[in-house]
Order: sequence, then C-alpha cells, then structure tokens
Amino acid sequence: VGDGPLRAQVMSVLHAAGLTELAWLPDAMVAMLQEAKADTNSVVAWLFDTGVELQTTCDTPKDQVFEYYRRWCGVNAMREVSVVQFWKRMHEHYKQLAEVRIRVDGVQRRMCNLRLVGPMPEGIAPLTGTGRQPGHYLTN
Repeated sequence: VGDGPLRAQVMSVLHAAGLTELAWLPDAMVAMLQEAKADTNSVVAWLFDTGVELQTTCDTPKDQVFEYYRRWCGVNAMREVSVVQFWKRMHEHYKQLAEVRIRVDGVQRRMCNLRLVGPMPEGIAPLTGTGRQPGHYLTN
C-alpha cells in the first residue's frame, strides 16, 4: 500500500493543492483512503475481492471479465458501471493491461491479459461453456 497507485494519486492531489507538508501520510492513512475508495468504486471493490492478476498472454475474453464483474456487483449490491467506464478504470488500475483482437471461428473477439485467481466468490455461478479449471475461470 505504501508505494502503490493510491499513494501517488494522493501525493499528486496534495501537491496540486499546495499541501506538500502532508506528503508524509502514514501507511495506515493510505490504507483507510484505499478502503474508502473501494466503498465508493465498484471496480476497485471487485478487484480487492476477487484476486485479479496480469499475465503475459492476452487469452482472456474481455466480455467474460466484464460479465464476471457485473455478476459480482449483483451479488454484492454494488452499482455497476458501464462497460466503457469499467475498462477505463481497469486501465487506470493496471497500467500494463493489454488488449488484442483475434478471430475465433470467423468471429472477432476482444481479449486481454487479465486472469482471475482464487475461488469463485459465493453466490456467483461460473461462466458456462468454457471448460475452465478452478482458479482460472476466465481464461480459455
């Protein structure tokens, strides 16, 4: 948490406001700010709850990642954002998020280099028709 993206955002805001003397924010304060941000941002809350990792290959369908997020929001009574806002926020959180377009059976698919790890959260059924193994339920 100490050197993460939230700290950089906080430091940027403090600097812009001329409050650089507050740049010493302790890790506990940064953690509290991060928790508050998660409470008001369903994408950040989803990321903290599910265990998303970047991988080297773009083999995860973007539509399945968004569908998983959408289902998570429903189960957790969080307001989902639009697909455009979702991917904008994902790019803000993961600077090295990559996307490609490929053709599968003559159909263009958008893929990304995200992988969801860990157990499927309670109340969310696995996405169907992919033959995924536990722990890799959004990758092909």
